[in-house]
Amino acid sequence: MTLETEKSSIVTDVIQAVAKRRKFVFTTFLSVTGITVLVVLLLPRWYASTTTILPPRASGLLGGVGEVSSVVKQFSALKSLTGQAGGGDLYNYVAILQSRPALQRMVYGFNLFETYDIKNKSIEDAVDVLRGNLEFLVNEEGTLTVRVYDRDPKQAAVMADSLVAILDEINISLSTRQAHSNRVFIERRVDQNRADLRLLEDTIKLFQEKHWIVIIPQETQSSIAGFSQLYGLKATKELQVGIMEQTMSSDNILLQSAKRELAEIERRLKGVPALGVAYYRLYRDYAVQQKIFEMLTPLYEQARVEEQRDTPTLLVLERGNVPERPARPQRKVIVLVFALLSLIVGVGGAYGQERIAYLKTHDPAAYGRIATVWGGLKRAFAFRRRSV
Repeated sequence: MTLETEKSSIVTDVIQAVAKRRKFVFTTFLSVTGITVLVVLLLPRWYASTTTILPPRASGLLGGVGEVSSVVKQFSALKSLTGQAGGGDLYNYVAILQSRPALQRMVYGFNLFETYDIKNKSIEDAVDVLRGNLEFLVNEEGTLTVRVYDRDPKQAAVMADSLVAILDEINISLSTRQAHSNRVFIERRVDQNRADLRLLEDTIKLFQEKHWIVIIPQETQSSIAGFSQLYGLKATKELQVGIMEQTMSSDNILLQSAKRELAEIERRLKGVPALGVAYYRLYRDYAVQQKIFEMLTPLYEQARVEEQRDTPTLLVLERGNVPERPARPQRKVIVLVFALLSLIVGVGGAYGQERIAYLKTHDPAAYGRIATVWGGLKRAFAFRRRSV
């Protein structure tokens, strides 16, 4: 018998079994489906209310004044790397919404012990049930959807809005604490910078009075630029010579030429008077500290503004709606699934009964083995029931 013939024979046997025992199949289908419908009708209805929020927009404070703008933008970029701004906010929001402090406030605020029928008033049990009734979805559009399930549609909407309000309060508190830490850190650096500037100013003043040198910033800057270039060329040439010495012989023409260039740079640097070098070093340090002061000041002002800010940290795009239809249980899906399962069980049972009846008549040995196994299972099940 070929495989196709065997398959056709099995299908024919199944159809004949269903036709012969159609009453059993029909009874099984109606019984399971009817019980499923009754159970589904008795299940409590849960309504879902959703709210959608956006991450905060970057503020333009201190952002329109020349170099201050670029410094503040760099500071904002640093904040985004540490998770204080940008797209990562949505995942930070999810972490806050799932945190114990936020969920505890929801439990006590809405007395969810009674709503969830928690007899022992356990906050752990209430929080676990509440977590099961919350859903968070970070969308590709850059929004966060918060969904709250409750048996009362109006309370579901109120809970969704309250959860977002709690998120905003906790986020403001965390942002303020972070801003305070930033402000304290930058303030210490600004104070140190001011102290360094005062010390350098006093040192330069004493240097001028001692050596009768008048500092002209424009000339100083151009001179420092020239000397800086020479020092840079010296460092580059030293590196080049060092590399060439590792790969070339000492009499190599290129190596000898590079050494002569390095010697010429060193000769020109030796021509700078010692007094002038000391003077330029002082002014260089002063210019560096002045530049640091110009960069730190706007950051310090920005940190002070962030520390005192108590405005909402998120944008609510869509507030909680009062749902008209229950979101769960999905009654139609449940009934269809169990109806299909009952049909499969009915057809399988009918075919099994017909197969056993056939073996009983045509193959008593096989039927005896099946009867023995079935009898053993029945005895084991009966013994277990008695022991329980």
